[in-house]
Amino acid sequence: MTDDGKVAAAVSGAKLSADMIGILSPDGSRVTLSGSGLVLKADTVTADSSLRGTLVKVSASAKTQLKCSAYTAQSSAKADLAAMTVGTYGIAPGCAIYEWAGSGYVYSLSGELGKSSSDFDEITWTKSLASSDVSYYHRNSAGEVDVLLLKNVTGNSYEYGKITIYEDEAGINLGTGAVPAWNTAATMTNSKAPGESTKYLDAMSVYTGTYAGIVLGATVSDPYLRVAAVSVLTSLPQNDTGAFFQSDDKWYVTADGHEVPVSDTVEVYVESVEKWLGGEEGLLTAVSSDMPLTLYYDRTLTTGGQIRVIVIKAQ
Repeated sequence: MTDDGKVAAAVSGAKLSADMIGILSPDGSRVTLSGSGLVLKADTVTADSSLRGTLVKVSASAKTQLKCSAYTAQSSAKADLAAMTVGTYGIAPGCAIYEWAGSGYVYSLSGELGKSSSDFDEITWTKSLASSDVSYYHRNSAGEVDVLLLKNVTGNSYEYGKITIYEDEAGINLGTGAVPAWNTAATMTNSKAPGESTKYLDAMSVYTGTYAGIVLGATVSDPYLRVAAVSVLTSLPQNDTGAFFQSDDKWYVTADGHEVPVSDTVEVYVESVEKWLGGEEGLLTAVSSDMPLTLYYDRTLTTGGQIRVIVIKAQ
């Protein structure tokens, strides 16, 4: 069934049991198959809650039941984006390309939750990915790679902003009855959640006020999500707003002798009014500001670094 309740295709239970890969929705109610985009629903979807939002193998255990399980990882292999190969196998046209942080939810290379990319356009700084960058690949009947899961290559799997930590009784209580069990929690503040997000279970060693990116994942402790991965950002003072420029509709900033790309989804915090702005609106506000700026980037330029957060300082 499609999301609007219409029959998208009739797929036999035998075929489903053979070799199907897809993304289990964050609520665990449906699977979007890789490649075709077919959305499978059933009266019962059986899957460990930790698999929600991730890449799974799916089979039909009955006409009205779907069973999802973790994929089996292959031996590591490098990816050659120029030759379009993974190891010795060619990459099929229309290959479904995903990315994750090594844990948590799965995204397209541009950062869309549960979606796939059909090309490598987001990877502009290299044509070769190490075997450690390839978490999983699936081959079709022709022996070509038709599903590819990359690990933390672009940084676009993360949501960026400022982290606040809640400990002890300010955290999340997973206890029952008269026996409380307080767990450390975290919130993310940015333009999407200007008043802080809901609390997430957090076991990462991150301090309140840290500018960082987080990736969420499911837990066995419904309804709470967990912080599956954290990317702490590096600061770079920038007092010259004239250092920002556009090239081919992409924004860059000359900082510390380098031309650094600015993320299309950059988060901008205006200290004087304690307000977050996102994307182009935030960037244009920063560029037109006469105030000192602090730029926060996620990784080195040779590994695809981008400006993820800009703070417009209050004087």
